[in-house]
Formats: sequence, C-alpha cells, structure tokens
Amino acid sequence: MSASHSNMDRPSARLGRALAGLAAALALAAPGTASAWERLDHRGQPSITLSPGYEHLIRPGRSGEKTTSSPGGFAELAFGLPGGDDGGEGLFGLRWGAGQGGESRLVAPFVAYRIFAGDEEWKTFFDVGAFARIQPVWAVGARLGAGVQYDFTQSFGAFFAAGGAAGLGDGLQVGFDAGLGLQLRFGTPGQ
Repeated sequence: MSASHSNMDRPSARLGRALAGLAAALALAAPGTASAWERLDHRGQPSITLSPGYEHLIRPGRSGEKTTSSPGGFAELAFGLPGGDDGGEGLFGLRWGAGQGGESRLVAPFVAYRIFAGDEEWKTFFDVGAFARIQPVWAVGARLGAGVQYDFTQSFGAFFAAGGAAGLGDGLQVGFDAGLGLQLRFGTPGQ
C-alpha cells in the first residue's frame, strides 16, 4: 500500500472529507429554504446539537519536559436549553476525540452559553463556556468562540464555529478548534 493511500484512510482525512461534504450540502441547500415571513430566533426552543470538528491541543512542557502538540478530530454532542427572551441558549455537552490507533485522545464535558445575533436565516453567535478535560490529562478551563449559523426552518439549522480554550490542571493547556454542526430544535419559538 502506498503512503498516499494510507494517508487517505487516517481518521483526520475521513473527518476532513465529511466536513467538506457537509459544507457542500449546506451551500446547495441554503438559498430560499425558509420562508420570508418566518422568524428564526430560537426563543423558547430546547435543542440538540451535533458537531464534528478539528482541535489542536498544546501542552507546554514543565521543568525540562518537551512541549506536546496533539491535533485531531472530535465529535461534540450538546443539549441546549432556552436562555430567556434574548434568543440565547445554555449548552450542556460532551466533546470526544479519538487519537492514534483508536485510543481516546480527548474527553471533555462542558457547559456554555451561546448568544445569537439576528432573527433571520443567517445569524452570528458568540460562545462563552467552561470545560473539565478528563483525558488525555485533566484540566479545568474556559473557552470563547464565535460562529455563523444558517437556519433552514424554525426547527433545523447548520453552523460553523471556531474558538480557543485555556485550562489548568496537569499543566497549562491551550487549544484551538473549528467545526461544522447541525442543530435540531423542539417546540414553538417565542413560547
């Protein structure tokens, strides 16, 4: 088997192809899917969010140790609860990522608050949150992120998000991430 063929079978290569496919599907489906009169602001709607992505985690070395850098894919599953009349939501979720040979590279439960700007199909958002990284080494920290979301209907949307995080525990940890996601909402907005 050639080296180029084995690179195509790596989990990060498969994740990249999946993200590219999702982006292409979103681009084709985006024009004109929500009616012009429909308000798409998420008020009062709980949600489930699924987001595959890529994270680069850096752990500076301590007292003579080398700095380690571990890039890789992740999957994130979150449950969202409405955060009041501003259209924001509280997120409670888990981020998991696989490393070399299938071992767990990342396990991190998190809480966050997502603030949306806009009530039309396209909207931006800002995330502020906290996490507890359990693997590969433990840490507690904060994450800030931003993104853009397109809502196909009042109950379904897709988004791109990116952010940065820093944590302390078993040494300092700094991470940068980006990913695409899908959000399924329940109930009637504004209730």
